[in-house]
Amino acid sequence: THCAGQDDRVDVYALGGVIYFIVTGGLKPWHYATFKTRLAGLRGGKTSMFPGDVGYDGGGGRRGRGKAAKAAADKEEHTDDNAAAPDGRLDHPAVRALREVVERCWAYRPEDRPSSLEVVRMLEDGLEKFR
Repeated sequence: THCAGQDDRVDVYALGGVIYFIVTGGLKPWHYATFKTRLAGLRGGKTSMFPGDVGYDGGGGRRGRGKAAKAAADKEEHTDDNAAAPDGRLDHPAVRALREVVERCWAYRPEDRPSSLEVVRMLEDGLEKFR
């Protein structure tokens, strides 16, 4: 089958997607990017865009034009409440910790992804900062 040779690192990648969806309120991984930006990012090994990356300024304003900017504006009400910490900061420690987990889970090469246990430890370490 086409999945022969896959192991639990596929599930780790998928978990990164679930966490990303929760943190961003359902944004697609390349939500505000043009095709050219996405292609350049993928060539550079970048697997996603978070609010605050190229094409999103974190304050409800959009950089860029075309379909991506229109789609972003259409989703603004839904996503802006969820794309940042409750106080609106994209640099909130919880958002940073979850972003790091997602980026590690979405490593291009499966062997570079953390194990499930490592993901649990990263999440626990992130939560420890709030105790």
